[in-house]
Amino acid sequence: MNSNTNTWLNDLDRVASFRHEVAQRLDFIASTLTQAEADESKTSGKFGFESEIKRLLSEAENLRQGVFRLLVLGDMKRGKSTFLNALLGENLLPSDVSPCTALLTILKYRNTQKVTIHYHNSKPSEEIDFQQFKQRYTINPEEAKALEKGHPKINDTNH
Repeated sequence: MNSNTNTWLNDLDRVASFRHEVAQRLDFIASTLTQAEADESKTSGKFGFESEIKRLLSEAENLRQGVFRLLVLGDMKRGKSTFLNALLGENLLPSDVSPCTALLTILKYRNTQKVTIHYHNSKPSEEIDFQQFKQRYTINPEEAKALEKGHPKINDTNH
């Protein structure tokens, strides 16, 4: 890992602490709303905060676990993989001036770097390293040109 990545990883402890603090505050808000619902149901009826309480508790749990989603969308050849590599501080995803990634890609933090391929048919999931991922799932230049022209010639890999 490069020094920028190490610096970023060192700051993760601060981020984790802040996430847990926010999660505790969300739990407190949910608890307050739950109590208000209970109190109000005895008098004039509920406020109807059940879905908000459920969402607050879910978000608090996600924060405790470090789960968040960042969706990166864009046309072909617009640098989505390059952007994510820069954000991660490492060259993990294939990137090129030609289109090269044609899969829905979900990144999750792990202690080890590996890729899990989930197939949309009954084929079991498969774990490979990033080098294998780049070799298998980078679009070759001829396929990229066909995609640009609107004539996809990519074989369906059932992913």
